[in-house]
Amino acid sequence: PGAFTSIYGRTHDTLTLTFHTATLEDYGTLALNITAPAGDYAIRLMDKKEEKTFRRAVIRGDTTLHFAYLKPGKYIIKAIFDRNGNGKWDPGNLLEKVQPEEVSYFEKELGIKANWDVEESWTLRPGSGMNPFRLPKPRNNRRR
Repeated sequence: PGAFTSIYGRTHDTLTLTFHTATLEDYGTLALNITAPAGDYAIRLMDKKEEKTFRRAVIRGDTTLHFAYLKPGKYIIKAIFDRNGNGKWDPGNLLEKVQPEEVSYFEKELGIKANWDVEESWTLRPGSGMNPFRLPKPRNNRRR
């Protein structure tokens, strides 16, 4: 008490603040073994709607990524075949005749539970990923 004094000469009283943090058992861990040809890849651990990125990493070939302290929930993993090495997806340039960087998604949604360790393996193959501008055309399913 009395550490701070206002312009009116008043001092503050004792402040007590109590808070609690989550324990290690409240979080899960993901180990992702990635097999990839030489090159730059930007890896993103995201929510299902791709609105929030929880973790990111840049790799160059085979590696194992460890994502610790993940809140329980559903996650997806996205890999960007990063041709220019800037760590993010580039849309390409029509005037310069540069294609957008390819994107590939891990084949399943990951469920992380509290106090669980999840280990997955993923083989990245450039050229087999999904290019966002080459999506399949919607089929017309109307019956006549």
